[in-house]
Amino acid sequence: MSETLPPIAFSGIALDADRRQWLQYMNTSLIDVCRELPGRLPDAAVLFLQDRYADFSIYGLLNFFTLYHPPAWTILYWLHAEHGALDRAELARCLRAQSMAMFLHMLDDHLVDGAVTPDHSVLQLRTLAWTIYEETVRSLEPGGAGVFERRAAEYFDAVHRPVVIVDLDGYCAAFPREMGTWKALPEIAAARVLSAEAGTRLMRAYESFGVAWRILDDLRDVAEDGAAGVRTAVYWSLPEADRSLWGTSAQAAVVERVLPDVYARMLACLRTAEEEAAAAGLRGLAQELRELNPGPAVGRQD
Repeated sequence: MSETLPPIAFSGIALDADRRQWLQYMNTSLIDVCRELPGRLPDAAVLFLQDRYADFSIYGLLNFFTLYHPPAWTILYWLHAEHGALDRAELARCLRAQSMAMFLHMLDDHLVDGAVTPDHSVLQLRTLAWTIYEETVRSLEPGGAGVFERRAAEYFDAVHRPVVIVDLDGYCAAFPREMGTWKALPEIAAARVLSAEAGTRLMRAYESFGVAWRILDDLRDVAEDGAAGVRTAVYWSLPEADRSLWGTSAQAAVVERVLPDVYARMLACLRTAEEEAAAAGLRGLAQELRELNPGPAVGRQD
């Protein structure tokens, strides 16, 4: 008897015209940043993005941030739309900077693991993206708040010297630190309009969304992660006696038994994210998180 899983993907979110407009603004912003590079680097940077992340497709390049699930950035949109935390000019600045943080999280990972070979255009693109992000956060944070330093340190500590993981709970607790740079601008915006308790709940929603996304990626990449020896949510869900089989020819058999539990953990994280967003007063964000939920695993089959 075994339990099967539906296609391992989040459900789609139907963005309205206003959110689609802001998404397109973010896509254009990344190309505009490439154009700000000196000399002949703009063309090289655009070709790099098109080659590495868009399958040489102009359409893919012009829709770069569809690679990310919307709550990664709509948390700022809903703080603007439902609470007035940001005016439209500030929202534009924040979404440009948030898009840089999102891009840098992926680029940094690929630079460090060798998936991307750096050249001058890539290095200068990273430098400019970071500069835009840092300058925006520093310009919007209240004086002496130290949000940029704290969130940047959180991010780099997490990716450069990760904590020792011993179980699934520890794995899930560690990942939100990798979201440090993503959390800075939502924290600043939320502090303008939400109570301290509501702000804490909003960050908890955002982090739970991030953990659900990480688990989703782990479920989708089981074979590749096992072959590379990467210890993921699936690995940490295995009984300790079976973990030695991770990355071996026997991996598939032992992994199959725990996949439903890992999937259920992902759903639980999404539910927590939805509940905490609603409790924080961001109804639109809570609705998006509900829309992401792909539903429970289908029934058992003999």
